[in-house]
Amino acid sequence: MVHRLKSRIFIEGFAGGALVAFFELLALIPALTLLGNVIAPLPLAIVVKRRDLKTGALAFLVACLFFCLISRASLPDLIMILQTGLLGLLLGVLLKNNLSTGQSITFYILSAAVLTLISFSVIFWTTKINMFVLSQENRQSMEQILVSYVSMGTAEKTLTQETAQIVKETVNLAGQLLPANWIILTMITSFITYVLSFKVLSRLGSSVPEWLPFMRWQFPWYLVWSLIAGLAMILAGDYFNRPIVALIGRNVFYIAGFIYSLAGLSVGAYFAVKWKFSIVVKLLLVFLGIFYTPVALAFLMILGIFDSFIHLRYIIESGGSRHGGDFN
Repeated sequence: MVHRLKSRIFIEGFAGGALVAFFELLALIPALTLLGNVIAPLPLAIVVKRRDLKTGALAFLVACLFFCLISRASLPDLIMILQTGLLGLLLGVLLKNNLSTGQSITFYILSAAVLTLISFSVIFWTTKINMFVLSQENRQSMEQILVSYVSMGTAEKTLTQETAQIVKETVNLAGQLLPANWIILTMITSFITYVLSFKVLSRLGSSVPEWLPFMRWQFPWYLVWSLIAGLAMILAGDYFNRPIVALIGRNVFYIAGFIYSLAGLSVGAYFAVKWKFSIVVKLLLVFLGIFYTPVALAFLMILGIFDSFIHLRYIIESGGSRHGGDFN
């Protein structure tokens, strides 16, 4: 009986590792890179949750061996599979210890962001490939896409000097914010991986912590220091002529603004449900948000910052007390 159980554990670890290698091989195909990176950590997380960390580590080793033997992957690809494996093991440990959804998802997403920074730094140190710099080919592609979009519906084949300057500045800004966009993309994909792990484990009959609805999301007040730090670095970099400091500040501010926009959207979703907005009103708000995107994002960010200090949902649900509600 014990021998059969050990054989089953070994088979599960072997199968989990093979699945990780398969999804990482899919990620080598440009069109499937995002899908492969989202799904790849799941088998390791499931193995750790259902068995233990030792079996998960075995599966990780099998995945690395399969990936190296089948593919002719470059060093950056090998570094990324190491990141995927570590995230899968971490996710499995978090789920196995039955931490609350808020604690586990926050730690997992932050760990994914930090590992991305470390991985890209190692790639640059070993291969001199800078993932945080927009390549000349990608820059030209972006310029062509923007020029085509701006010229759409006009008879003019060439842009005015002013419009061409706007296109150039837009591409430059996108290049400056590329590190922040990488981090945000990592946060989004890791969140999707976390959600998928919940769905799969529930289907397999494993216990998972209670899910925290989106309209209950709330970030701590001290997150505002990231906005302050980013803004201070921008001002200091511009004043003392330190472009790299200003660049880091812009990326920090951009990431913090994205997080606070999510917080504001959570508050908006709460009031939309509580006040029972009709479908027409909801569609109108979505339309206005898309049509006036910069204004909508600024409003959501301010709402998220305000809620982190005032606790609007606390106050409403507790009848005016800041210490009531379901968030404590």
